[in-house]
Amino acid sequence: MILLPLLFQAQTPLSSPAPPVEKPIATLPTEDGSTITVTGGNLKAAKADLDQCLRDHCPPKEDIQRSLTYAELQFIAGDYPGSHRTLTESRSRNARYAAELPVEVAGLHRAVGRVTRLNGLETSPVTSFADAVYALRAGLPKGAPCIWEQRLEVGDALAREGRAYGALQHYSWVAHAANKAGMTDVLGMALVRTAILTNAIAADNPQWRQRAQESIDKVLRRTEPGMRPYRNVVRTIPIQLVPEKDRPAIIDKVVAELESDGEHQALVYSPNIYPRDLPQGAALTEAGPAFVDISFRVMPDGHVTDIEPVNLTAATRPAWVDVVTKAIGERRYTALRNPGHADGTLRLERYTFISRQTPQAGSRIASRTADRQISRLDLTAAVDPVAARR
Repeated sequence: MILLPLLFQAQTPLSSPAPPVEKPIATLPTEDGSTITVTGGNLKAAKADLDQCLRDHCPPKEDIQRSLTYAELQFIAGDYPGSHRTLTESRSRNARYAAELPVEVAGLHRAVGRVTRLNGLETSPVTSFADAVYALRAGLPKGAPCIWEQRLEVGDALAREGRAYGALQHYSWVAHAANKAGMTDVLGMALVRTAILTNAIAADNPQWRQRAQESIDKVLRRTEPGMRPYRNVVRTIPIQLVPEKDRPAIIDKVVAELESDGEHQALVYSPNIYPRDLPQGAALTEAGPAFVDISFRVMPDGHVTDIEPVNLTAATRPAWVDVVTKAIGERRYTALRNPGHADGTLRLERYTFISRQTPQAGSRIASRTADRQISRLDLTAAVDPVAARR
């Protein structure tokens, strides 16, 4: 999901009369200085393609692809409920084809899970991510790496819900299977998640500190070339744990220790943003989803500049945007050994401030919490992130 550059280009024949100017729904900057615009016309065209597909009783694979395309446009345009509806309707039509289309159906389940979380719905995303595992198992060999990778996403969802023991259990299952089968990448992803989560727990629970350090050492002892990115990840973990006054020195130490190829910039440090950092207030559910898209540049020396909000919804409080932009400004990336240009690399990220639905005593209508969870979605792929996405 989120395949931006080609998706939003409107295809208009040269012989056609100039269409009326449409008010942009969302405008996203590109590296060359141009912009990609989502308009009502883009959305209408994608919906028309999906509707035509359904009228023609198109094959399930095509139905899934067109549904994902339309849902993605809805999501980028800020119609989170509509995106969720499009995906769940497609899932109800196509889930039964998992044996024939395991990857496609799993992708649909996965998209439903992600958008369910971003909508703050009562339904746990864990269910959809688990359904994606079952879909892959229905049509792929038992030991396929993508099945184990999807199990990791189940663990991630459990961790986000505060179910740390369940998450660690999933990571352990995957690590054991991957080590036995020689799946280096899957093993690295599982061990890194274990290290990140155990160290997060140890920050508030001293009895976990030995286990947390062992989880880091376990990755560092793996000397295979394929484990290099994962060794780099765990080297960055201590940065988050030291007092703020000691952090600059630790960052410099970690940067010096990283096994960088000098050709790709990796995220070394990004300040955590916690719900407590956001000024609270009544959930503005009538104003729609609360999110902001933020554009910024990563300079060749690893510092960040040109931080600018480019899309801001009515439900997003300016104070929240200030918290996010401050955190982005404090990031540190690895430096380029031979920078091709001095202007840096453009990045774009969406921050969604999620207000969860909670049941109300004596009512069938769920209310929204004032506390906000934060989701960061990378809308670019120009820089390889070291840290796991949250």
